[in-house]
Amino acid sequence: MAEEYSTEGTHLIADLYDCESVALLDNEEDLRTLIAAAIKASKAHMVSMNSHKYKPQGVTVTAIIEESDASIHTYPESKYATVNFYTCGTQTIPAKGLELIVNNLKPKKVESYEIKRGNKKDMIISQIPTKRKAKPFGYSLLLDLYDCHPKKPFTDLDTAYNFLETLPGKINMEKQAPPFIFRSDSCKYPELAGFSGWVPLIESGIQFHTIDPKKFVTVDVYSCKEFSPETVIKEIKKIYNPKDIDDQFLYRGVDL
Repeated sequence: MAEEYSTEGTHLIADLYDCESVALLDNEEDLRTLIAAAIKASKAHMVSMNSHKYKPQGVTVTAIIEESDASIHTYPESKYATVNFYTCGTQTIPAKGLELIVNNLKPKKVESYEIKRGNKKDMIISQIPTKRKAKPFGYSLLLDLYDCHPKKPFTDLDTAYNFLETLPGKINMEKQAPPFIFRSDSCKYPELAGFSGWVPLIESGIQFHTIDPKKFVTVDVYSCKEFSPETVIKEIKKIYNPKDIDDQFLYRGVDL
């Protein structure tokens, strides 16, 4: 009998400072190749990949994987990059993917945090981020919603899409492109049935996942512009009506 799918997972977040491979930081195709290789190294399985090249410089690559998502945001002008690997289950090794990225970008300093998610307890962070010396470069909000009871079924595409479409405006951010969203193959992956999506922002991006059988939703917002976590929580609770919610708010790029 197959092991029952669990919402518990590991979210690995890293800030890469003073990267020597500056040209790679601004090369969309090479970064796509690097993320694909990192996903393979972590023993995860890619479903789809989207990317966006910013003007005048910088790249975001987001990959939806069977186990959740992986992404990189680069800032060549600061020789800086942020990396996120979020994987559910116990079969993946996101640290291997991060190791490959670090070896290619060659940062002089890496600050990483491992966060345990989806366990119906407060998110557990392995390392407290460096104390803020000045205004941080960016902000990360991580949300896990349990026992959700939305007004419309989990299978309603409009509900999921409209959340990603409207949230940026409610936190004073600007979309670079319409949301990318798709539904997992419920025949091939019945335990993973749900939506996965992201929306690229001028300020960075938003990732979103639902898992229908578990009535579970995750939302991750990363931005180089300050925003209101309370507004994000209010909006997602209004739509998905969770009985419980865990959150973690991190300062990013504190050493730039």
